[in-house]
Amino acid sequence: MDTSMLRLPVTLVASLVLPFCASASIIPELQSGPVSLGGGNFLYVYQATVSDLERLDPTATAGVTCASPSSPVTLTQCNPKGTFFTIYDVDGLNMSATMASSLPAGWGVSFNSVGLTPSTLTGNVPDDPSTFNVTFKYTGPVVQGPVTITGFDVFSSDSDLALGFFSSQATEKANGLTHQEDGFISVPVPEPASLALIGVGLIGLAIAGKRFQR
Repeated sequence: MDTSMLRLPVTLVASLVLPFCASASIIPELQSGPVSLGGGNFLYVYQATVSDLERLDPTATAGVTCASPSSPVTLTQCNPKGTFFTIYDVDGLNMSATMASSLPAGWGVSFNSVGLTPSTLTGNVPDDPSTFNVTFKYTGPVVQGPVTITGFDVFSSDSDLALGFFSSQATEKANGLTHQEDGFISVPVPEPASLALIGVGLIGLAIAGKRFQR
């Protein structure tokens, strides 16, 4: 039997099995996309969730509030400074379109071949210097979690960017220290009714594949 008839898009499989790997700080998730804009250009829209244990506080993450890479109990000057999240190795990145897109209030965007990566996570995240990273940095007033911020646009010529790796830096409410996090970017998981439809579709594909082979 030709198993190609039963293959699912990687993004769909990942949405069913990929765990929500991080528990706090700023957690980016694919909100929608890829949306074809024509001419080989695709739009991906991300959202960022700040947990109930965290806050967005640019001043706090610019101070001596970060753990030392060599000693987690020792505080040091945050390097890099700031409140941000980075999406790594965005293939086919269209920087001009991404830069021109509107952003949530208080946020800016930058592009780096390496980083921005929180100090304690350097070397722990995949970061190919030949492929640009996208960093969204917050410079607005303090925002207390829990909150989900929507509308972070990334444009690319690649039609399969749903999966990726991130790092982020925010502030813990309890003690004002900087929390640094990394993990896989999650994709929305279909609701039970949608999962049932997907199951029916898979069965249909299997039957069609068998008939095709007769």
